[in-house]
Amino acid sequence: MALWDQITVLYASANDLFNRFIVAFVIFLVGLVLGRLAGNFVTKILKELEVGKVVKKATKKKTKIERNVGKIVSWVIYIFAAIIALDQLGLTTPLLTWMGIALLVLVVLAFALGIKDYIPNLMAGFVIQTKSLFKEGDDVSVADVQGTVVRIGLVETELKNKGDHIFVPNATFTEQKLHVKKS
Repeated sequence: MALWDQITVLYASANDLFNRFIVAFVIFLVGLVLGRLAGNFVTKILKELEVGKVVKKATKKKTKIERNVGKIVSWVIYIFAAIIALDQLGLTTPLLTWMGIALLVLVVLAFALGIKDYIPNLMAGFVIQTKSLFKEGDDVSVADVQGTVVRIGLVETELKNKGDHIFVPNATFTEQKLHVKKS
């Protein structure tokens, strides 16, 4: 092969690599912008729906759930943009794909573990309220805990016993033997 042909092949190869680098860079930048926009949008929508107030009312704990969910959405988009950009450069491998899948599975598992007690307690709260198992002011005894019902929440019930306030998960009332002395 002549020297000129080698230079032409080298130039074409470098030009192709440069073009792929530019496209990958643009994909990554667009991913960063879209991630931030999507995260802010999700945060704004959740604030409009007053999700934080609902969670605070249900759990009596102040959380920044809107912002945290928005950040998660942003990071998921960032990660996908990075993977697509690396793929454009030809740097992705099955290992990177599996790492992405593993990360997604970990996020889903963390979310599932975070709400695993919330859903049964929420359902039990609906059962307590719809079946009127007890009401505020009733004396109840369940699972070695006794007291007067102060408040029935979505996920927990507040009891008062000798000046102490005890918070009992609602699922306890549907899973354990319950004694109620109506007021």
